[in-house]
Amino acid sequence: MSEGDGEIERQKKEIERMQNEFRQYKDRVRENEKRAKEKTKKEFMKNLLETLDNLYVVINGDTQGKSEDVKMTYDGLIRAFNIEVISPTHGQCIDEIKHAAIDTITNPNYPENTIVYTVRRGYCFDNEVIRPAEVVVFVGGKQVKKNEETHKEMPEKKSIFDKFFSIISNFDYIVNITFKVIFKDKIRRLEEKINCLIIREREITGKEYSLKKEFEDINKREGNLLFIEQEIVKKEGILTKMLEELKQREENLMIKEQEITEKENLLKDEFEELKQKGENLMIKEQEITEKENLLKDEFEELKQNGGKTEKISDYDIIKSYEQENINKKFEIMVNKKFEIMAFVEESRNIKNEVSQLRQGNSGKEG
Repeated sequence: MSEGDGEIERQKKEIERMQNEFRQYKDRVRENEKRAKEKTKKEFMKNLLETLDNLYVVINGDTQGKSEDVKMTYDGLIRAFNIEVISPTHGQCIDEIKHAAIDTITNPNYPENTIVYTVRRGYCFDNEVIRPAEVVVFVGGKQVKKNEETHKEMPEKKSIFDKFFSIISNFDYIVNITFKVIFKDKIRRLEEKINCLIIREREITGKEYSLKKEFEDINKREGNLLFIEQEIVKKEGILTKMLEELKQREENLMIKEQEITEKENLLKDEFEELKQKGENLMIKEQEITEKENLLKDEFEELKQNGGKTEKISDYDIIKSYEQENINKKFEIMVNKKFEIMAFVEESRNIKNEVSQLRQGNSGKEG
């Protein structure tokens, strides 16, 4: 694998790692947000239900109609938070999901598991029962189907228990009126709690806005990662093209190197041949020099003896011609030698370039 391919693989793995971390981060943020919302919702509902219970006690204990403002506050909270009140009536069949029986009264005159009265109201929020209504139920009577309304089937005559229950209810009203003054301070504290809940709701809204902004930043970062990935893909294409060009160049250089090697071998043979010819020319030149010396001696001897010198002049012409041929051949040899040296230098440079290219490719593959 070349260096370019290795770099591309590392970049891809880095992008995959960053994307996995990003997805895990988004999941953690969503999970934390969900937990925060659930926790806040539970705390909010706990405080709100306590407030609603206290307000309802004040409203239920007012026999003179002076708690109109409290009732408006109670109804306003119910509507504002879209809360469903669970307040079963006397004689209604118990619902195991919405009602919780905290006590029983044995009376065979009433159907089994029908409600006597509601001890504390229950509430539903967002189609979920956040607190069931606490009720007292009849036992010992006939069995009825679940969720069946039975108040229409009640006996028309009132039992001793009904009369007693009516007295207890009136007593509850008297007690509530007696303690109305005490609950004035409680109402004030409840109003303060409501204000705190409103402030808490605003804080939650602000936190939700911050989370949305954080998600936008995350999405923006994801877009940047996609852009980086696209750039890496482009770079991968460029590097692939460069590698193909380098491979083609290497092939061309190898072909040229082979041609040069063949030509170099031919030149070596030609150089050896020229070298041999040069040696032969030097031998021949030496022979001519020896003959020239002999002729000079003969010429001196003839001069002294008064002989003819025409033959010597002819020989000078022949010698001059041969010397000229020798000089020309020697000049050709010298030029050829320089040409061979230049070619050898060019061949050496090409070999060095091929060697460097191979070393570069070996480094990239490493």
